Amino acid sequence: MAFTVDDFHDLVRLLQARPDWKQDLRRLVLTDELLDLPGIVRDLAAAQQRTEAQLQELAAAQKRTDEQLAILTARVDALADQVTALTARVDALADQVTALTARVDALADQVTALTARVDALADQVTALTARVDALAVAQQRTEVRLGKMVGDLLEARFRDRAAAWLGRLGLRRARVVPDPEWAEQLDEAVDTGRLTEADRAELLLTDAVVRARDADGEVWLAVEVSATVDAHDVERAQRRAALLARLEGRVRGAVAGQAFTAGAEAALAADPAVVKIPVPGGDN
Repeated sequence: MAFTVDDFHDLVRLLQARPDWKQDLRRLVLTDELLDLPGIVRDLAAAQQRTEAQLQELAAAQKRTDEQLAILTARVDALADQVTALTARVDALADQVTALTARVDALADQVTALTARVDALADQVTALTARVDALAVAQQRTEVRLGKMVGDLLEARFRDRAAAWLGRLGLRRARVVPDPEWAEQLDEAVDTGRLTEADRAELLLTDAVVRARDADGEVWLAVEVSATVDAHDVERAQRRAALLARLEGRVRGAVAGQAFTAGAEAALAADPAVVKIPVPGGDN
């Protein structure tokens, strides 16, 4: 029996009246795949929603990444500018170091040349110093010889002028005891035990022994003669006067010279018993 349109409408009315038959009819009419299709569509929709949510999250993350990249790019650009500026400064410093190195090298060459000149001058100074030292030694020997000659001449003048020069100091009848007479007198003193041989040798070195008179009577002088009298001359006059005092009653040390050092003046001031005899220049 054929299924007509009216039968279809009757079926529709029955299904409307019995909604629970619709599910049974679907199982009969549709395949399992078609029956599962709504669930699959729902699952796909849910998956699509999740995908869209993930895409939105990825878009937000991408946006954040783009923003971070933009910030990082700006920082890298700024750093690149700084590196460029630093490179320029380093290049400038390198140029300065190169120029300074050249100057130092030039100065080193100058110092080397100057050192060579200084060494040559040092050698010349050493040679000159040796010559000056030799001249100084020669000068010293000459001064010693000249001083001895002047001393000898002054001693001879003193022996000749003793009476006149001592007369100015209030001493009368001044007479230099001749060397032979003086040596004989010392020999007798040694023989009698008043002097030792050493004392005799010391007294024989006295430049002049003078016998004179002052207001108190006879006085003997042990005189040291020097062009320039120093403290050592005063000390010798004192020492030899003390030895002479073993032989004679009144004895004084004396120093005669054309000039007196500060040391001599101090020694004379400390011992007023030593007679200071200024020796005039020329023939006076």
